[in-house]
Amino acid sequence: MKNIVIVGGGYGGISIAKELEKQDLRNDVRILLIEKKSHFYHTVAGLRAGVQDLDDSIFIPYSKLFTSPKNQVLHATVTRFDEKAVYLNNSLSEFGDKVEFDFLVIASGTRYPAPARVEASGLNEGKDEIQRIRQQIGEAQSILIVGGGPVGIELAGEIRDTYNKDNKKVTLIHSQPQLGNASYMPTKVHHKLLGMMTSSNIDVLLNDKVDLPAPANEDQKYNVVYIPSAPLPVSKQGRDLSHVDLVLMANGNQPDAGWVEASFTALVQADGYVKVKPTLQVDHPTLANKVFVMGDIAGLQETKLAFRTVAHASVVSANIAKLLQQPDTPENALKHYKKGVDMMLITFGKNKGVTILPWGIVMGNWISSTLKSKTLFIDRYWNELNQTPPSASK
Repeated sequence: MKNIVIVGGGYGGISIAKELEKQDLRNDVRILLIEKKSHFYHTVAGLRAGVQDLDDSIFIPYSKLFTSPKNQVLHATVTRFDEKAVYLNNSLSEFGDKVEFDFLVIASGTRYPAPARVEASGLNEGKDEIQRIRQQIGEAQSILIVGGGPVGIELAGEIRDTYNKDNKKVTLIHSQPQLGNASYMPTKVHHKLLGMMTSSNIDVLLNDKVDLPAPANEDQKYNVVYIPSAPLPVSKQGRDLSHVDLVLMANGNQPDAGWVEASFTALVQADGYVKVKPTLQVDHPTLANKVFVMGDIAGLQETKLAFRTVAHASVVSANIAKLLQQPDTPENALKHYKKGVDMMLITFGKNKGVTILPWGIVMGNWISSTLKSKTLFIDRYWNELNQTPPSASK
């Protein structure tokens, strides 16, 4: 039996798993997705879950991801790989502590702070984690959000949508002179979002920073909400932050490539992303014929957004199917990835937001709430994993 192994069960992992299963693969080929978590965590709704109980909606079982019984989801952590197998942190009954592959897809994504992501592997532990964060946000009197990109903006909007100005003070601090970054956020969008925030009594501190204690370990950087044990110092611009009793990090993500670097150091760029060819094969002299990379972890010059994984998966699945049939297919005869149009949808609570479309078109509250804010694509992703959405049982 030939194995196509996918590492990572996030948006990229489930996209490529489904696309590969649609291919007319040979009967002796099976797809194995390796993911440490028992349930898919729907990150798009994670920020709202920090203030509202969505626990039964955002954790989606992997149990029906595949329609063919030969294809499987394996729950383990990959620690490294070589040219023939991936190695696991625990032993699985059928495979032991390694899984051999004929093709490998690196789709381990990026790591970013809670509540956009939870670190716990089990369902109950994951729910405990998000409930703890929700309680901390609920009890806080003055919240500081560090980072003014889309995640920080959306988190501020969700908090203010649930708690009015009399219940909670909200401050957002951002190191750039504008919200987001000029590379992807037009000035008019910055002003539109800034107006939403200030009219909602959110203090926005731009071109400013705050000194926080360094995390005790790498995991704390992502899954611990910081509760100051002493008043925070003034910001770099001299703003008083002594009133803050809860800090939420929203200052970007980091590629989850430690296991890749531990395997082939030359595969990882200086910025931590994995080197990639236009065919979405890894850019490596001996691995490219059997190892692909897609999703947020790929070193592509594009914004890291979930919707892009669909196009990535189309290229990777087509190329793997081609190489299964004709192993000596040259690179120029494989499908090449071309970046799609740039667009972004930033919500601000349930009823507000900004949608950035191609050619500089900017849409406001109605289209933003209709497309994303009201539903957060929850039903869509339950359907993607072949599960019945919670709304269907109500």
